[in-house]
Amino acid sequence: MREVIRRNLVWLGTATIGSMAASLVYGILIARYLGPVDFGRFALVVGVSGMLTSMAQGGGSTALVVMAAQEREGAGRLLWPGLIVQGTVGVVTALVSAPVIWALSHDGRLIAPSAIYGVGSLATLLIAVPVSIYRGLDRMEWGLAPTAASFGILLLTAAVVSLKLGFTATIIASAVAQAAVLTFALTWAVKDLSNGAWNSGLVSRVWSSSVALWGVTLIQALHWRVGLLSVQTLSGSYQVGLYSAAAKLVENLRAIPWFVFMAVLPAFVQTGQTDRARLKDLLQQALRYALILAFPLSVSLVILSQLVISILYTSEYGPSVAVLRVCSLGLVPLFAHWVFLNALVSLRMERQLIFVYVVSIFVEGGLNVLLVSHWGATGAAAGYVVGESVVALIAGLYVAGAVGGFKWGPILRAVLPGGLCLLLVALAPIGVYPLAWAAVVAGLYVAGLFLLRVVSLAELRALVS
Repeated sequence: MREVIRRNLVWLGTATIGSMAASLVYGILIARYLGPVDFGRFALVVGVSGMLTSMAQGGGSTALVVMAAQEREGAGRLLWPGLIVQGTVGVVTALVSAPVIWALSHDGRLIAPSAIYGVGSLATLLIAVPVSIYRGLDRMEWGLAPTAASFGILLLTAAVVSLKLGFTATIIASAVAQAAVLTFALTWAVKDLSNGAWNSGLVSRVWSSSVALWGVTLIQALHWRVGLLSVQTLSGSYQVGLYSAAAKLVENLRAIPWFVFMAVLPAFVQTGQTDRARLKDLLQQALRYALILAFPLSVSLVILSQLVISILYTSEYGPSVAVLRVCSLGLVPLFAHWVFLNALVSLRMERQLIFVYVVSIFVEGGLNVLLVSHWGATGAAAGYVVGESVVALIAGLYVAGAVGGFKWGPILRAVLPGGLCLLLVALAPIGVYPLAWAAVVAGLYVAGLFLLRVVSLAELRALVS
C-alpha cells in the first residue's frame, strides 16, 4: 500500500503543482488586466458558478472515487452512469448560476458571461468523471487532464489580454479550453473504461452516493464563499476585487492538502471499513504532516505579503496586503480541516460534516456582518480565519471520537514551533528586509522541529526512499 500511495503522490503532486502554477498566473493576469472593479465582477461570476460546480464535482467525483476503489473489477461500468449524473447536475448548475449572479449584482452585463462560464463548468464536471474513476483505481496520472485544461485556459487568456478583447472574452477562453480537454478525455476513456454493461440501477447507485456528498460539498462550497458573498453584499465590487486578489493566493495553496489526501483517500476508505486502529494511525501521521507544512507557509506569507502583492499586482491592489496577511493565518486550520474532511468522508459521517460547515457559515457570516461594514475586505479575511478554525476544531472532535482519540503529544509538539514563529512575527516588525526575516524565521522553525523531535532525519530519509 505504501508504494501505491507514494506513486499516487508523485502523479498528484505533478498535476497539482501544474494546476497551482497555471491558476496562480491566470488569476494574476486577469487581475492586472481588468483592475479591481472589473476583477471584482469577474470574481463574482467565477465565485458563484465555481461554488455550484464545486458542489457537483466534489460530491459526484468523490462518490466515483470511493465506488471505483470498492469495486475495482467493474469500475469501467461507472463511466456512463457518472456522465449522466454529472451532466444532469452540470446543466442545472449552468441554468441556476446566471440568475443568482444577477440577483447579487443587479448587473445585466454579467448574464451572458455567467451563461458562458456555465458551459465551461459543465465540461469541468464531465472531465471529472473518468478522472475520478481512474483515481479510484490508483491511476492518478489522469489528474493531468484538469491540469491540461488549466494551462489551456491560461494560454487562451494570454491571447485575449494581448489582443485586448475585453471582459467577456476572458470567460469564453475558459469555456473553450475546458471543452477541448473534455473531447480528448472522453474519446480515450470510452475506449478504455467501457468494458461492461450498465443499467438504470447503477445510475441510481451513483446518484444516491453522490447526493449524500452533494450536501457536504454544497455547504463546503458556501463555507469557502462566505467572504466573497459578504463583501459583495456589504461593500461592492471594488472591495470584492481587493479581497479576491489576496484570497485567491491562499485558495491556491488549498491544493496542497487536497493532492496529499486525495492520494491516500482510497487507503482511508479501505481501512475505515475494516481497521479503525490503522485508520487512527494514518490520521495521526496525516495531521502531523499537515501542520508541519501549514505553519511555514502561513508565516512566510504573512512576512512576504507586501512583497507578494507589489510584485504580482498593480499599485491599485495596495489595500490587499492587509487582507493577505490576515487570510494567511487561515492556512493552519485549513490544512487540519482537510485531514478531518477526508476522515469523515471515509467514515461515512456526512451528516456530522454538514453540521460542522453550517456552524462555521453562521459564525463567519455573523462576524462578517459586524466586520465588513467597518473594515471591508480585511474584515472578511478575519471572518474567514475564524470560520476555518471552527471547522477544524469541531471536525477534529468528531474524528477523534470516531477513531478512539489521538495521541496529542506528537501533535502538540508539531504545533509549538509554528505557534512560536507566528508569535514572533506578530511581535516583531515585518516590513524591514522581508526576505531575510522570512529566512530567519524558517530556520528557527526547522530547528524547533528537530529539537522537539517532531520529525527526525531517519523519518525524512524513509519518506524519500
